[in-house]
Amino acid sequence: MPCRASWISAYSRTARRCAASNTARGAAFDEEAGRRGLAEALRFLDRTARLGDPLVTGVLLPCRIETLLPELLGDVARAARERGALVRLHALQGMSERDYIQRAYGRTPLQLIADSGLLSDRLIVTHGVVLDVHPEVLGRDTGDVSVLADAGVSIVHCPLTNARYAHNLHTFAGYRARGVNLCLGTDSFPPDLIRGIDVGTQVAKLQAGDLGQGHLTGYFDALWTGGATALHRPDLGRLAAGATADLSACALDDFRTGVTEDPLRTLVLNGTARDAVLTMVAGRVVMRDGSIPGVDLTELRRTGRQLFDMMRAAYPERDHRRRTVGELFPPVFPRS
Repeated sequence: MPCRASWISAYSRTARRCAASNTARGAAFDEEAGRRGLAEALRFLDRTARLGDPLVTGVLLPCRIETLLPELLGDVARAARERGALVRLHALQGMSERDYIQRAYGRTPLQLIADSGLLSDRLIVTHGVVLDVHPEVLGRDTGDVSVLADAGVSIVHCPLTNARYAHNLHTFAGYRARGVNLCLGTDSFPPDLIRGIDVGTQVAKLQAGDLGQGHLTGYFDALWTGGATALHRPDLGRLAAGATADLSACALDDFRTGVTEDPLRTLVLNGTARDAVLTMVAGRVVMRDGSIPGVDLTELRRTGRQLFDMMRAAYPERDHRRRTVGELFPPVFPRS
C-alpha cells in the first residue's frame, strides 16, 4: 500500500467558521490572511522542488471549502495548473456546508468547485459525500458523481469519520460503478485504515440490505491503487517489478485475533492497524514491531496530551453559547 507520508504543504484559508446565529453557521473572513496563506504555500512548493528529494512532494492544501472565497479557489486552481501540483480540498462534506455555500454564492459546492477551475485529475476531495445522490439532497442521480468521474477527481473516503457524523457515501459501490477513483483516509483519530475498512464494509451491507455487498475487494483497491492513482504515482500501491518498495506487513498470530480464514478478511474482521509489525519506505525499514528508530513515542504522547489539554481548555472561548469545558466534554456516565 502507498504508505509514505511525504505530500505536505502550508494551509490556506480566508475565513474561520463561526456561529452566525443560534441556528446557522457562518464564517469570519480575512481576505489578506488567505492571500498570505497561498503565498506561503507557493513558497513551500518552490522549496520542496529545490530539495529534489523523491520522498518529499509539495502540494496545495486549501482548507474546507466554506472557509475559502471563490477568488482564492480560483487562485489555487491557477497555481495548480501552472505548477502541475496536486490540490487536496475538504468539500462536499455535510449539509451545513452545502446550505452555507448556496446562501452565500447561489451555487452548490460542486458548482463552485467547477467554476473555480479546480475540476481535474489533480484535485483530491476529502469526503465527497453530499451530492445529488445523497438522500438529504435529492436521493437520485442527476449527474454530480459523473462530473467528478469525468474530470478525473479522486475522492478520499473516510468511512470511520463519515459513520460518526452519519454522512455516508451513497454509495461506495455506486461511485465506483460511475468511474470515480476512491481512496481511503482517516480524517480523525484513530489513524486506522483497517478499522475504517471494517466500518465501511458494514455500512455498505446496511445500505444494500445484503450481506454480500460489503465490497471488501473494492475497499482494498481503494487503499492500495486508489491512493496511488490520486497521487499520480503508479509505482505505489502494488507489488510488481519496477514498483517502489513501500509496504506494510501485519501479524495475525495474536491469540485474540482468532483463527485465520482469509488473511485480509481476518485482518478486517478481527484486527486493527495496531497489528502492523513492519513498514518499509523505498525499501528501508522505518517501523518494526511497533518501534520507530529515532522517535520517542512516549515523549510524543506526552506532548500530544499537553496540546490537547490546551485546545480543550480554549473551547469555551470559541463556543457561541459559552458553555464550560465540562458541558462541552461531558463524561459518558455522570461522575458523583
